[in-house]
Amino acid sequence: MTDLCLKKPLILVADDDPAMRFMLRRALEKDGYAVIEAEDGAAALEAYEQAEPDIVLMDVLMPVLDGFALCAQLQTLPRHRRAPVLMITGLDDDASVEKAYQSGATDYITKPIQWAVLRQRVRRLLQAQHTEKALKARETQLSAVASALGEGLIVLDAEGRLTFMNPEAERLLGWSLPELLGKKIHSIIHNRRPEGDPIAEADCLVLKTIGAGETYRSDEEYFTRKDGALFPVSLVSTPLRVNDRITGAVTAFHDISDRKKVEERLLLAAKVIETTTEGIMITDAGGVIESVNPAFCRSTGYSESEAIGNSPRILKSGRHDGEFYRKMWKALLETGQWQGEIWNRRKSGELYAAWLTISAIKDSHGRTTQYAAIFSDITEDKRNQERIKHQAYHDALTDLPNRLLFIDRLTQAIAQATRNCYMLAVLFLDLDRFKQINDTYGHALGDLLLQGVAGRLRRAVRDSDTVARLGGDEFTILLPQIGSVEDAAKVAQKILASLRQPWSFEGIPSFCITTSIGIAVCPTDGEEAETLMHNADAAMYRAKAQGRNHYQLYTPELNAWAFERLAMETRLRRALDQGEFVLYYQPKVEAATGNWCAVEALIRWQHPDLGLVSPTEFLRLAEDTGLIVPIGEWCLEEACVRNKAWQDAGLPPVRMAVNLSARQFQHPNLLAAVEKALQKSGLPPAWLELEISEEVILRFADLAPIVLGDLKSLGLSLTMDQYGKRDSRITLLQKLPIDRVKIAASQVIDLSACHDARKSVKALIALARSLDLHVAADGVGTREQCDFLTAAGCDEIQGHLFSDPLSAEEMGRKMGDEAKQEKDAEVESRPKKTGTLLPDLVACGKPIRYDKNDIG
Repeated sequence: MTDLCLKKPLILVADDDPAMRFMLRRALEKDGYAVIEAEDGAAALEAYEQAEPDIVLMDVLMPVLDGFALCAQLQTLPRHRRAPVLMITGLDDDASVEKAYQSGATDYITKPIQWAVLRQRVRRLLQAQHTEKALKARETQLSAVASALGEGLIVLDAEGRLTFMNPEAERLLGWSLPELLGKKIHSIIHNRRPEGDPIAEADCLVLKTIGAGETYRSDEEYFTRKDGALFPVSLVSTPLRVNDRITGAVTAFHDISDRKKVEERLLLAAKVIETTTEGIMITDAGGVIESVNPAFCRSTGYSESEAIGNSPRILKSGRHDGEFYRKMWKALLETGQWQGEIWNRRKSGELYAAWLTISAIKDSHGRTTQYAAIFSDITEDKRNQERIKHQAYHDALTDLPNRLLFIDRLTQAIAQATRNCYMLAVLFLDLDRFKQINDTYGHALGDLLLQGVAGRLRRAVRDSDTVARLGGDEFTILLPQIGSVEDAAKVAQKILASLRQPWSFEGIPSFCITTSIGIAVCPTDGEEAETLMHNADAAMYRAKAQGRNHYQLYTPELNAWAFERLAMETRLRRALDQGEFVLYYQPKVEAATGNWCAVEALIRWQHPDLGLVSPTEFLRLAEDTGLIVPIGEWCLEEACVRNKAWQDAGLPPVRMAVNLSARQFQHPNLLAAVEKALQKSGLPPAWLELEISEEVILRFADLAPIVLGDLKSLGLSLTMDQYGKRDSRITLLQKLPIDRVKIAASQVIDLSACHDARKSVKALIALARSLDLHVAADGVGTREQCDFLTAAGCDEIQGHLFSDPLSAEEMGRKMGDEAKQEKDAEVESRPKKTGTLLPDLVACGKPIRYDKNDIG
């Protein structure tokens, strides 16, 4: 009735009597209906097709088309276009009434018309039509819903006969609705189990729904398709009730074939995971363990309950650094997978090697939800591989590397030595008269002796060196990095001394054995492995020919030089122990005033046989052997003690400049050594100046700011020596906490003869000045050099122009004389010289010379 309120129902009145049409219109419009008229059957049919009224009132007897014929015509229209027909007739016999209904009339009313009856009939017909339309709309809607369902849907009556099924049910079953309509379908689609056993009607859930009036569900039943094939379904069967009476059942079912396959695959996968020998671990996206398989528990020693909820970090071995794990996660995030060898730790603490594959598990949106890790324990495989590899590259008797491995290591060492510009050595050893021992005591004892020799050789060299057995009584040793030829000679001496120690074996008297050693050095004696081996072998035979039990270098000249160097080193060590070193001192003067401002300590060796030895004869050797560190500490302490003694004697205080070598500069004990010298002497730090060469600072550019900063914190003065000898970098100079730079003597010597040298020195001074550094110059031997440096802005001058290096006593007297002259000059108030002239501190007629060997 809602539609009636929103829109006036349209009624077609067909009657050939105008008076009757008028009365009908008047009565119907009074009741709120819209009315159209037709004077005969043909006009009524045309008006019906154009207006499509909600109801038709027509007379039976009309011209052209009577009421029966018109009603029959209207029934030929599509169902949705038909409207209820109310016949108005004066005929009330049974035949006429029957004919009216047969022609399609919905109801009839006789003349004369009773208007109250007419109103009720019209209202009832309109209500019935509205209800029918609503039912049809609902039916259409339900049919659409059933068709759109992703599940099969069948409807049965109380007898189990099919009354409806949707398109999905037709697709799944292979039957069409007309083929099954009205048939009992239990025996057609639900008749047997997968094993072939029939399903009784009492076990049919659909029929049980009709009989018991209850809803039944099943996750797994089997239906039969038209072609006879069984397929699994899940179903829900619900009773259909009308007025509390069960009139049938509605069954919705879904083909679960794909789900069954997935379940079967999952079951198979679960069985595989349970039985596989590979460990499997599943974590969430955050790395928390969610599940593990039995193989994981067997391999790691952790139970399932101990692992789940924990982190894979419980397996971390500690053998991999952070970079290893960063690369692993980078690969996982970029590609979703990582594979490789990893070391893990069992619950017991034992380390084991594993081949690990990690894969990211993603959802339908591409987001990582889990990680799956699969690993196999390859520890035993690795041990076997290492065992096989070891056997292939090692001597079976001594377990030393064999020729193959030695040549490989030697080849690699040559490549590194060539690339990094350092030396290496090959020692070739052959036991002297080993055959005699073998023949006398037997091969078993000979084997024991070879094993003992292998042990002594290992102990005689560094861990980074390689000892190998070539066969028989021949051994080789690789020293992959040596500082000089004498390093190899020292090792040879150590081996000779070690092997000379007596050998004791049960059942025989103790005996001694010696060896002959040949040494070849790369690159001087060869730059290929075979060449070095051949030359070392040749040197060994020369050692045997010269009486055995000693070593020979491949190059005879190097032999003599090495012996000389070793002898010098021995004397140098003795010189330090016996106090043969002395310090000489050379003053530095202020360029502007000529006053002494500092003295530089310069070491000399007072050799008991050779006399005073120049520093160039022994400092390089001291640097190479490391003796420069204790010698440098002695210099530092002696210089500080001497300066404090001069101050205590009343002499004017000056800075004491002491040079630091490269070895001292990088030595971890440097700061402590300087502190010790200051404390022992009592010298205030302000009167100590340390000089470090530009070359050393540039070589240790990263370390220099730190070391110099620590030294500067003590309150002493710092000078960069040899300034300008190499390309100074302004960025480095800016970082260094130094007070002054000292121009190299080599730069000063060229000032007189070379215009470019003068420009270079000016530029060096200007650079230092721009950085607020004081500038000193070394090696000044002429007045011309002195004047140029003073004019260019140099602050301090040092060289033979003012004084040769003097002994401590001579320097003390000279300092006293200088102090007296300064005092006398102050008393006399003599005006100072103008320009850049300095006091003439050089005796008239004394030759000016520069000794390049005066290196502190």
